[in-house]
Amino acid sequence: MSTSDGTTSPELAAITQMLAAVDLSAMTLDEQRRAIERASDASAHGARVEACEVGGVPCEWIFAGDAPANTVVAVRGGGYCLGR
Repeated sequence: MSTSDGTTSPELAAITQMLAAVDLSAMTLDEQRRAIERASDASAHGARVEACEVGGVPCEWIFAGDAPANTVVAVRGGGYCLGR
């Protein structure tokens, strides 16, 4: 995610810093899964999470507390690398 002038957004910088702070290579697979679960707990960051189903696939709607109503965050991939 970049700003209009091509620089990295503060949000992306914060996420990159958060991910860099966790050394997954020093953990067992179960420890890695727990660490990612803790880091990705949306409710810990002021969001509301509602379970739903789309085309028979379990999903989640995540409502960010202070984000404008027209904000869309697309999150994909990654989970499969931890055996999910």
